[in-house]
Amino acid sequence: MSPTKAKDREVTVRSFLDTASGNLKAKFEKKPLVEASIRDTLGNVYRHLGEYKSAELHLEHARRLYQEHLGMEDRRTLKSMGGLFWVYFEQGRYIEAEEIAVKGFEVSRRVLGEEDEDTLDSMNTVAFAYLQMGCYEESELLYKKLLEICHRVLGEEERLTLSVIGNLPWVYLLQRRYDEAEKLFNKALELQRRVWGEEHPWTLVRMSNLAGVYRGQGRYNEAERQYLKTLETQRRVIGEEHVYTLWSMNGLAQLYTDEGRYEEASHHFRKTLNICRRVLGEKHPDTLNNLNGLAVLYMKQDDFDKAEPLLIQAIEGRRLKLGDTHPHTLESWRNLIELYKAWGKSEKAEE
Repeated sequence: MSPTKAKDREVTVRSFLDTASGNLKAKFEKKPLVEASIRDTLGNVYRHLGEYKSAELHLEHARRLYQEHLGMEDRRTLKSMGGLFWVYFEQGRYIEAEEIAVKGFEVSRRVLGEEDEDTLDSMNTVAFAYLQMGCYEESELLYKKLLEICHRVLGEEERLTLSVIGNLPWVYLLQRRYDEAEKLFNKALELQRRVWGEEHPWTLVRMSNLAGVYRGQGRYNEAERQYLKTLETQRRVIGEEHVYTLWSMNGLAQLYTDEGRYEEASHHFRKTLNICRRVLGEKHPDTLNNLNGLAVLYMKQDDFDKAEPLLIQAIEGRRLKLGDTHPHTLESWRNLIELYKAWGKSEKAEE
């Protein structure tokens, strides 16, 4: 499908959703569970279209209706909380996302049992939340436990097992345990290509992750080839403004920074940062990642006047969105200290 036709179809779908959303409460005043089911469906479709405010409105309303009429322990209530997790996550609201994930998992495990598939989904969500919040040890322990249960209960090629096999090495990558990450990413890619196909969005994420491993190992030529191949497919399949594509663009910019290819790095950071600001907002963690990366690039070029305000902005945003002790927040603080030392401003570095 051409980009123009795809865009036209998306506009048509949005128009249909907006019409369907109108006056739902009045239409189903005496059928609250029907209203909740419709809102749950609408919310998830809006989410996949990137309309997160509309998605949150419907999913939160569905959760309240389910909880009021069925209770906190009903599967439908718990599933609606799972949908809200992804809405929060995709808006960069990681702290809220973690809170609702942990709450849903605790209830699901107590009511449904640890090996129920809905509980396993909830466990996967919590492990992913820990990963994004920089709680790597907690994430790794949960993923390992989940992987053992998934292999035994579901099988290796089931959706959830594939997700876990792909996410566990992501924990290793962020801890710079590159050899472990490479081995498991290759296994995940082999399985995902066979089951989901070469162009599935999560297969492409794993390809990008593997490029990150190569970068960490200093295998720059392999990393560049992997990033470029992944980006070509992502731009064609899910579009340049999709968050997964932006992850790859950021990775490529960091690679070029490591190689000293500063002009290319600057081009990619600026392009990615502009898209992130427009699509995700100034305070989204992905926007802040690119802001920090661009500041580091300026530092390497001894352009301290440009780097300083970007790092201060990154610190403020990361403290707000991720907390004071998140690895990314600490990274920006370390970068600012290094900047002041290199700039000869030792008093500011001491502060």
